[in-house]
Amino acid sequence: MSENSAKQKTTAYIVKYDRPENNELVRVATIQKASQQQEVQTLNVQGVFYPPFAYQDLAGLYGINPYHDRCINVKAACTVGLGYIIEAVDPKDEKGKQKNEEYKRLKDFIENHSKYAGKPFPDTLLALSMDYEMTGDMYLEVVRNNVGEIAEVYHMPFKEMLIKYDTVTRIQTVIQWIPPSQTEFQPFGSKIQKPNGTGYVSEFIHIKNYNPNNRFYGMPEYLGALADISNDVSAATYQRAKFKNNCRPDVLIEVMDDFNKDTLQLITDFFRNNYKGEENAGKALVLFTSEREGGKDLTEKIKVTPFDSDLKEASFRQTRIDYRDAVIAAHGVPKTLLSIAQAGKLGNTESGDLKIFMELLIEPRQQRMEFMLNEMLIKQGLGITKFRIKLKELDIEDAKSAAEFLTAMSTIGAWKKNEIREYTGKEAIEGLDDEMPLLPAGAADQGGTPASVAQNAAAMSLNGIQIQAATKIVQAVSAGDIPRESAKNQLKIFFSLNDEQAEALLGDAGTGQVIQPDKKTGTQKATPEEEGADLVKSLVVLKSFLEKSVN
Repeated sequence: MSENSAKQKTTAYIVKYDRPENNELVRVATIQKASQQQEVQTLNVQGVFYPPFAYQDLAGLYGINPYHDRCINVKAACTVGLGYIIEAVDPKDEKGKQKNEEYKRLKDFIENHSKYAGKPFPDTLLALSMDYEMTGDMYLEVVRNNVGEIAEVYHMPFKEMLIKYDTVTRIQTVIQWIPPSQTEFQPFGSKIQKPNGTGYVSEFIHIKNYNPNNRFYGMPEYLGALADISNDVSAATYQRAKFKNNCRPDVLIEVMDDFNKDTLQLITDFFRNNYKGEENAGKALVLFTSEREGGKDLTEKIKVTPFDSDLKEASFRQTRIDYRDAVIAAHGVPKTLLSIAQAGKLGNTESGDLKIFMELLIEPRQQRMEFMLNEMLIKQGLGITKFRIKLKELDIEDAKSAAEFLTAMSTIGAWKKNEIREYTGKEAIEGLDDEMPLLPAGAADQGGTPASVAQNAAAMSLNGIQIQAATKIVQAVSAGDIPRESAKNQLKIFFSLNDEQAEALLGDAGTGQVIQPDKKTGTQKATPEEEGADLVKSLVVLKSFLEKSVN
């Protein structure tokens, strides 16, 4: 392709390039395009490899199909747009992490980003993620200070990036080309000083989606729907033209003889003034031809033949729905996230679709992004090893389910309170985890003294599950379901407690019941049958609770 031809206008949606042995760029595939754009110019630099699909044309696809745009936006937002937390690699470092020097360094590095980049750190992550969805590639610039430490990071727009590969050194670099200037970036970790010794050459991190047909560039997931995107644009253009100009005559008027001048002018004026515009759709032309000429009615000299469209409105609409579904399927985004109603779709099915979407599409993307941030930028670059960035995930459960989940995680000791606060986007509170563990919602209303049970049980080194089981037994005593003495025996058996410990757990539970004391000892005396029945009740309570906790 000559330099002049490269500067000409193009009408291709996607221009696929190949580079034969003569080093000449050749167009090998095109799909018709609705709007014209300036085609990217070729850069005559040895070792530069062009993307198999021109970045400029991929960018041109964004903004011409609403569902393609929405899918890109949704996947990018679900990947990085829900926020993040700074968490400790080792949970032991969570307590008091605000005073940790590594935590402060990482937090300052993130918060200072907006001062030099002109946008907050989350916006940079979102731009990177959108680049990845559009092209299968994302580029991050890393700038070092005069002593070689990472000082700044920037988003590198994909449209300006070209990959250069040295076949001798086997080093892959990136050229940012903004005609007529070009800047070369070295691989991350190179630490190459500038020739004048005034600092270090900027570096880059390139994350790409696997492309089986190209070793240098990634590929977007929607390539299989390019024709559907193109056809949908053509269909929308056709529909717009049909509304505006009706696109073709609805009727054919054949005149068997000459009209008089007045009738001919009437027809001309009607089509000039009333034919264009959607507000004139379906209007009819009425001709007055009752005048007789030579004894014959003029209507016999006029033949009106209606045109019937081969493409019915219903099938046309279905065709566009088919194009839409093909685009959505290529992206893999559930229709629920695109606000598309689905007849006969149950709520639990939609929740399942969202779960599959998160596990198969979004989590791998978050893992790639977190690897770039944590392993490369934070750990290798900044030397921070105790803390990392954790991207938040889409919450597909309702508020009640989330509350029950978080309460359960705290109750069994899997999560601490500060971990829950950070999960919900709140700052950790120093000393919060030194307080009492959480109890299930409504526990205080079920009788007994759950707070004292939890406190005493914790002092006896019972774990979260055991504490909850003991609380259930005490509450059963308060509710009158089992006698206090039976409950004490069960606590001793289940948790290897002595009399004093079991009494401490029971507290005042069951003391208000009217119980017939044993006449000889003055204390409650249950029959063997009653004790057996009480034991079964307690085992049922314990079994039910443990099953819920495990599930």
